[in-house]
Amino acid sequence: MATEIAPVVISWVGDRSNGNLIPPGGTTTAAVIYVMGTAPPGSHVYLYTKGGDPGDVKPIGEVDTDEHGGWRIDPLYLQPKKYTLTATAEAISSQPWPFEAVASRTSGQNEQHPHHDEHPPLLAEGNPL
Repeated sequence: MATEIAPVVISWVGDRSNGNLIPPGGTTTAAVIYVMGTAPPGSHVYLYTKGGDPGDVKPIGEVDTDEHGGWRIDPLYLQPKKYTLTATAEAISSQPWPFEAVASRTSGQNEQHPHHDEHPPLLAEGNPL
């Protein structure tokens, strides 16, 4: 009998400031997010984002699963644009999780001081996109 391999799933994309879900296809004003999911226990998960151009796929984080297959990548910093997240482990990919980050109403206050509170584009563990 063949052993069934657990799927790779992105189960939650959340606003780090309040924990609220950013649903697939949704919009957020969050500047910092986290991503959680499941994969085969003991596997290494890679998280990617796809840009607007075909072939524009960039790694943004990686992590080992826990003994139950759970994983979390936190924090990820956003800039206003569209994102499509995909997780992979053991040559299995998750369903894409598209969403759009839009500027918050209060973001205009930093336009006068463009270097105040800036974050690099979407990144995890200090690795900019």
